[in-house]
Amino acid sequence: MRRLRASTWSAVLSVAIVAAGCSPALRRTDGGQGKAFATIMFGQRIGDEMNEGRGVRGAEYCRAIPILGYIFKACDGFSAGGGRTGLERGRLSDLDPPNSYPENLDLLLEARKLGIIDKVEFDRTVEKSILQGRNFNYVCLKFLRRHCSELLPEGAGVRLVRRLRWDRDFHVYAMDDGLMDELAKLITPKERYLFYQQILRFCAMTHDGRRLKPIPEVKPIPWALKIARRETFLTQHEYEERLRFLLEKYFDKRLEDEEEEDEEPEIRGEGGWGPFLAGVFIGPRVGYSVNEGRGIRGIEYVRVIPLFGLIAEIQDGFAAFKGRTANLAAWDADLDPLAVRWEWVDLLDQCKAAGVLGPDAYNWRLNRLALASYTNVKLLKKAYQENAIDREQYKDALRRIAKEEDWPLNPLNVDFLAEAVDNVKAIRREDAKKQLKEFLDDEVPGFNLLRWARQYDVLLDSEYKQKVAQLYERIYK
Repeated sequence: MRRLRASTWSAVLSVAIVAAGCSPALRRTDGGQGKAFATIMFGQRIGDEMNEGRGVRGAEYCRAIPILGYIFKACDGFSAGGGRTGLERGRLSDLDPPNSYPENLDLLLEARKLGIIDKVEFDRTVEKSILQGRNFNYVCLKFLRRHCSELLPEGAGVRLVRRLRWDRDFHVYAMDDGLMDELAKLITPKERYLFYQQILRFCAMTHDGRRLKPIPEVKPIPWALKIARRETFLTQHEYEERLRFLLEKYFDKRLEDEEEEDEEPEIRGEGGWGPFLAGVFIGPRVGYSVNEGRGIRGIEYVRVIPLFGLIAEIQDGFAAFKGRTANLAAWDADLDPLAVRWEWVDLLDQCKAAGVLGPDAYNWRLNRLALASYTNVKLLKKAYQENAIDREQYKDALRRIAKEEDWPLNPLNVDFLAEAVDNVKAIRREDAKKQLKEFLDDEVPGFNLLRWARQYDVLLDSEYKQKVAQLYERIYK
């Protein structure tokens, strides 16, 4: 009984620490004790995802309570085994900050347009949930500049750009795409050397005092190579060598490995024993991530071993304490499928522009990438426009995406209905309307879903306005 009381008290204490670590902050990757304890007490990746602004569910707190925790572990395992993804869990449980998704910014504008909120409430919501939100990013900054520049004092935009560069994962975070391009225009002559060093590090290169040398064990980032060439940090020969290195050592090898592992292309949310066991024994977020195609690091497998698992938990907890995000950990460990990372499309485009890849070699790789497991509409649309895939391949891939339970919530699938129904006729309009109706009945919280439902006459104007008001209250209140 005494041991039970001590364990219960430690669980309550850890909950309090995590709650303190979740306080809204402008920086994404502040880290802190709350994230460390969440990783140790509740499961792998929870602390990393808290550094991205995602909250913790009550059921995950209960995992730290003896006996009762096993019940919640089993529930999370069954949920992951049934095919639930991390995106679904985050959106359906309202764990993500409003500024994590571009469609939530569009929702705010629509609520103002329909008269659901007035200008005063609009400004108050923007300041509280967007500007001061836990996941402020470059997309949010562009939104502020375009729609409510009066909320940014003179020079505030430049200061925010400079601050965003210190988020630990901005270089691999899709919502910060284009940040360094703007920063390159803002640097002063005094800052140029620091900027030069940062770009070289992202190019996986170092300067030994006489010449540039590659760092073999580090993976270059495609956008950094483009900036380095444009700013003449790299010669054309060095630039092409870096592109070839990244293409041959990482992209081609990973593409072959994925094709060998998957006899048939996989889709998000297939579930099965793998996600179930990962959700029970490693952590709930791991099981959900597996359903999105994200792999499992070796040290996460160690968690199931009693003594060594504690060492692994402490190590990952310390990384979360320092501000590591799940996105950054996945990039460093090559956990994500190639198709979900736009960086690889950027690499192929640069290789084609630089003459490293000819048109046929470019289309051949883009075809394999677009038709691989866990593809998305953004990638498929690009491949179709480049004639890398034909119309029938495009239609088959779109039909695969239609089977995913979370496609309306995935930002990469924002053009799904426009392509699948209106462009290539992969799905009948009646079937699309039926699926939209089912999502609405399940109260899936997505503004894109409401727009599509109105566009395809699933909702009347009055119903649409009511749904927008309800969604605004749910996300921003």
